[in-house]
Amino acid sequence: MADIKSKIRKLRDLIGEHFNENELETLCFDIGVDYEDISADSHNLSVQNLVSYCYRHNLVEELIAVCKKSRPRVEWGKLLADEDQEDPYLPQNQALVQTPKLGRLPVKLTEEEVEQFLGDYTEWRLVEREESTVLGGYIQEFYRVYEFPTYELAFSYMKEVSARAIERYGHHPRWQNAYNRLEVWLTTFNLGYKVSNKDLRLARFFERIWMEFDRELF
Repeated sequence: MADIKSKIRKLRDLIGEHFNENELETLCFDIGVDYEDISADSHNLSVQNLVSYCYRHNLVEELIAVCKKSRPRVEWGKLLADEDQEDPYLPQNQALVQTPKLGRLPVKLTEEEVEQFLGDYTEWRLVEREESTVLGGYIQEFYRVYEFPTYELAFSYMKEVSARAIERYGHHPRWQNAYNRLEVWLTTFNLGYKVSNKDLRLARFFERIWMEFDRELF
């Protein structure tokens, strides 16, 4: 089985060769990563920071997908381990069992990650409420209110977020629209309704698209 580190290095080299710094910022937007979190003094170091960030946050598959979409003629190869390759931790006489593909499992955010996000995006809040039927006895959500000049703009914003983020990644908010006001709650139900890396990514998409609306329409 190919060494995962060598594949990560290959991904880093391909991105560095085929994407300039402006295009790197677009890649970050497409996968919901804050460009400021990975930018560095040199292009090569920015690329390395991006790949490292994606590896730590289970975003490598998404990164490869957007790279392939932007540069379909590049020989990206099979940068992740294939299902039919041998698992070095599996006894050689044990057959592999095919399981449904459910995608990457969400990862619960640490207190430090929550604090950093709330520090970077001060309009968001972490809200908690008691609920005896869920893991830990409470529900945890990121919460944000958006206000628009008109209902039409609020609805247009919701459609944009849905098309570019929600449908793409299959992670859905709880949201409520009343005329020009939009309330958003983000949580991950299969982590016992706690905030995860999926909520973080979706929240960043909300903010990036909000900034586009703020620049163009307000």
